Amino acid sequence: MKKSITKTTLATVTMLLFLSVGFATAYDKLWDVSYSGELLGVQSRSYSHSEATEPDVACDFGNFGVFSYDGTDWSAVGDWDSDQVEAWGSATGSLNNMAIDYGTKGLWNYDGTDWTMLGSWDPVSLEAYNNKVAVDFGAQGLFEFDGTNWYKLGSWDPEQLAVWGSDQLAVDYGSYGLYSYDTTNGWTKLGAWNSVDIEGWYPTGQNNQLIVSYGKLGVWKLESGMSDFVLVHDSGTPKWILTEMEAWGDKLILNYGASRGMYSHEGTGSVTTLLDDTRNPTSMMSWGTRLICTYLSDNPERYNGTDFADIDTEYNDKILGASANYVYKIRNQGASQGLYKWDGTTSSAVSTGWFPDEMEGFGN
Repeated sequence: MKKSITKTTLATVTMLLFLSVGFATAYDKLWDVSYSGELLGVQSRSYSHSEATEPDVACDFGNFGVFSYDGTDWSAVGDWDSDQVEAWGSATGSLNNMAIDYGTKGLWNYDGTDWTMLGSWDPVSLEAYNNKVAVDFGAQGLFEFDGTNWYKLGSWDPEQLAVWGSDQLAVDYGSYGLYSYDTTNGWTKLGAWNSVDIEGWYPTGQNNQLIVSYGKLGVWKLESGMSDFVLVHDSGTPKWILTEMEAWGDKLILNYGASRGMYSHEGTGSVTTLLDDTRNPTSMMSWGTRLICTYLSDNPERYNGTDFADIDTEYNDKILGASANYVYKIRNQGASQGLYKWDGTTSSAVSTGWFPDEMEGFGN
């Protein structure tokens, strides 16, 4: 019997302590020195953005700082070691709005020219949605910043954030369940189970969907505007445990590990197709018409919907991320170690000897 998870609005559950006043409220205590700690005495930084062309990626090079790369040249963005970088706002996909987490030095925004300190708390995670940035401040709660004001969304500590539907924010609150937030309807409880992974999916010709992996309970999907979850892949009882999933265009790729294989789901009921029963990628990434797969001890591959092929045959490179123009990868073998870019045909060195800790690609 197929299990159905019925979503319930917050009005029907005892959740009054979760939100300050029921919905998002203006919140200015991130600027209150007596509340959030010293603001470091620094409100701007001296680096400027001087690229003639739009940047392709921003890379965190640890103690060397954050740099942007336009496909040809590098430009210094800031010299602090960042923890995470997120493109956000109406200019998401460009460097015009970058939220950069500098750990104990606080959360900053870089607009391509100037630095602004957004707050002195240390974020746990950042998620761009609906021209805003949602910020999980751990025990301090979940907040959003719209470019001018802070709003407190809730007091619980999220485990995961994901964007889905029409600019909705899915929030996994662990044992409290799975919730969705949008500025029109406020909070909606989607399910009581503790999810393992959540991801938004936007297949052509179908409603936007939220995909949820519940571990031994299987992988489920909720279509925008619907009330019940539907099982994505009926693998029998007990359900197979998912290793990883990736929304790739009109397909949802499910990897169940070496013993089960990779499957493709195209949005109809619980129908899935075996893609490959020998491969077990450690990570998968959507890049246009290609699915990029990284392996523990083999060359990265691309899948084009028909077959798999090596991106490079000589090196066991590790995929770091992608922009609209390139796939970026780390090469730590051979004489020419460093950061490389792949344009879909050939690879070329971007930086020799430097290995980014993290990157944010634009337009992918």
